[in-house]
Amino acid sequence: MNPDRYTRLSLAFGEVLARFRRMRDWDVGRLAAVSGLSVQEIQLAEVGANSLSFADFLRLALGLEEPPVTFLAEIINAWRRDPNDLGLDKARVSDRSEE
Repeated sequence: MNPDRYTRLSLAFGEVLARFRRMRDWDVGRLAAVSGLSVQEIQLAEVGANSLSFADFLRLALGLEEPPVTFLAEIINAWRRDPNDLGLDKARVSDRSEE
């Protein structure tokens, strides 16, 4: 993944969105129908090329029938799993290595 943390976050979001959609055996059109977003918006989001609003995030989570907090946790986990994460995005003290 790209070392830029914001780009990595967009890519992680897209990865999780696509995974959750595929877990349900849905095509992009079905997710668009249940979320109220367009097919193009979802396709762009799945490749990390579209910044969505918080309202769009909620529409997607609820459309997937996934609790928003679970959806967000999966995105953060995917973001932090990146081998290019150099510790810049570590929020908890316990995540930081002792120097």
